[in-house]
Amino acid sequence: MGIYKEGKHLIKIISSVINNIKLHQLEDEIDYNMLFKLAKFHSVESLLYRGIIKNEISIPSDILKQLEKINTINIYKEATQDVEKTAIATALEKNNIKHMFLKGVIIKKMYPATYLRSMADIDILVEKGMLKKVKAVMKSLNYKVNKIGGNHDVYYKRPFMNIEMHRNMIDEKYEFAKYYQNIWSKLIKSDNKNYEYYLTDEDYYIYLVAHLAKHFANGGTGIRSIIDIYIYLEHKRELNWKYINEEFSKLQLSQFSENIKRLAYYWFGDGEVSEDLDLISEFIIGSGTYGITTNSVIVNGFMGEESDSLSSGKLRYIFKKTFLPYKDMKIIFPVLKYLPFLLPIYWAIRLMKILFKRTKTVKSVYKDLKNIDKNKVEKVKEVHNKVGIKKD
Repeated sequence: MGIYKEGKHLIKIISSVINNIKLHQLEDEIDYNMLFKLAKFHSVESLLYRGIIKNEISIPSDILKQLEKINTINIYKEATQDVEKTAIATALEKNNIKHMFLKGVIIKKMYPATYLRSMADIDILVEKGMLKKVKAVMKSLNYKVNKIGGNHDVYYKRPFMNIEMHRNMIDEKYEFAKYYQNIWSKLIKSDNKNYEYYLTDEDYYIYLVAHLAKHFANGGTGIRSIIDIYIYLEHKRELNWKYINEEFSKLQLSQFSENIKRLAYYWFGDGEVSEDLDLISEFIIGSGTYGITTNSVIVNGFMGEESDSLSSGKLRYIFKKTFLPYKDMKIIFPVLKYLPFLLPIYWAIRLMKILFKRTKTVKSVYKDLKNIDKNKVEKVKEVHNKVGIKKD
């Protein structure tokens, strides 16, 4: 019984929850262990649990207990995140720091219950010049600094609060980042706030799709991303599609955005069945919440290349990941912004760090490289072509 079959069952159960309908029938031959693993893989355990209870689906008691436990944790986690989000927003406002909450914090309000949209972290866009002040604010709220630098600074508070303070809407290493360079000029100030901002409904949808495209292009995306698209479109029926489509054209996402919309309604609405959507569905079901590294290796080693040699593609991936371009290296090592001639030295420093401090990552990549074959490469290329992802 394949992963795709259980994936379709998972989607059907989730659809009953987000559309508030009852399922009439499920096939008897369901691998419930696989169904549970897929729900965990895609971070949709609470949606599966709610669907099982809603539809009175009989499943093995041990799996039901595990789902119930995860669901309880998710309820507690979401409540804690909500309290912390309010505290952070208040502190940022008090300290005159412009900010905007991104992604899950916004979309979860549209779910049947907010805890059904799980979040690993809370993402907040802040002005680049205020990051030192942000650090002081977060420390005053008893957060520890996990990482400074790159596209976002990471703060942590036990037991599970992860906060990402973003410098940019999308990491500068991605082509989409150029579109968001002057994003603050497009934002709207929240009512009764001086420093909290938000996107228009149209711009939020554009960002939702662009963010999804970024993940899709670099390893894949998961079921949850497509749920987000469907729920958002169902809640925002009066969008200005002329503006949205013009912006997608600028981002070179016209084909991708249309296919993702079609896919969302194929899964959860009344969309039509098609061979290309089945292919894309199978790819997403196998990709998990944020994509899998095997797909990432293929994307970075083989996409856009005509060579039939597996070894050359694998070597290309290793070279790309070892000797990152200057635009990426200056994000990791900010000193390079001022001393770019030191790039070769910092390549060596980064390589040493990877070899001696990230041995698990090295072993994982080695395993992925070994598992790649010609069929997998061609499958990823075909999916990217069908969905409309263009690899630079």
